[in-house]
Amino acid sequence: MNLPEAIYITPAPVLLAQAITITPGPVLLVEAIYSTPGPVQLSEVIYITPGSVLLAEAIYNTPGPVHLPEAIYITPGPVLLDQAIYITRGPVQLAEVIYITPGPVQLDQAIYITRGPVQLAEAIYSTPGAGLFVEAINITQGPVLLVEAIYSTTGPVQVPEAIYITPGPWLLAEVINIKPTPVLLAEDIYSTSGPVLLAEAICSTPGPGFMAEDIYSTPGPVLLAEDINVPPGPVLLAEAIYISPGSVLLAEAIYSTPGPVQLPEAIYITPGPVLLAEAFNSTTGPVLLAQAI
Repeated sequence: MNLPEAIYITPAPVLLAQAITITPGPVLLVEAIYSTPGPVQLSEVIYITPGSVLLAEAIYNTPGPVHLPEAIYITPGPVLLDQAIYITRGPVQLAEVIYITPGPVQLDQAIYITRGPVQLAEAIYSTPGAGLFVEAINITQGPVLLVEAIYSTTGPVQVPEAIYITPGPWLLAEVINIKPTPVLLAEDIYSTSGPVLLAEAICSTPGPGFMAEDIYSTPGPVLLAEDINVPPGPVLLAEAIYISPGSVLLAEAIYSTPGPVQLPEAIYITPGPVLLAEAFNSTTGPVLLAQAI
């Protein structure tokens, strides 16, 4: 029997799945679906089809809505996910689809053609291969929880670039804490779209921080003393004071500096008035008084 032709001329509704079951030869599923006069449950039809199925073509010819995850799950061969998503009528739960896709997934392309918002972190977590994280964030249609997304990414993440294109604010320290590779803190701060708690960020940095460069890149006011207190390495206090965007409490800054301080140089470049006696009292090393005065 030529099944599509038979279905097309049948005057009553046809149960396509039942018809395929009793067909003695291979079935051209796409042609059969196209000729069916009523709605088709694609997943049930794919499941009982004796041959391989071109899912995208089948979805395209299905007259009703398609439950894509279920269809992908029972498809016997590899699935071109992006093509399938593109022709699916209705929103797609991308994370669920990615999770059950039998082959590797190009996440960025899939997100781009998904109708509706995407929960990026959940989608990245379900991706069986490495995700192009930055590109994925760039094409995501909703806000991104950057920390959760970085934590779920299976491959290396270029944090500064990712931060730069993230549409919402985020906590840099939390991001740095979970980043699997070394952090270029100054570059990260420069890319931050919201205010940065520099001390907390420096404390979370796994490597030495370039304090002066970090302060220079900070978009908001800097609490210098607190920031100096937490760096893991030595601080060039004078250079840090010079580039601080607000006034500096020099005595408190000197007291918090973990290494020796060149006081005259620090006093010379301090943008506000200095209480010299308090500064001397907090200095950890010898003071050349004449030069300071």
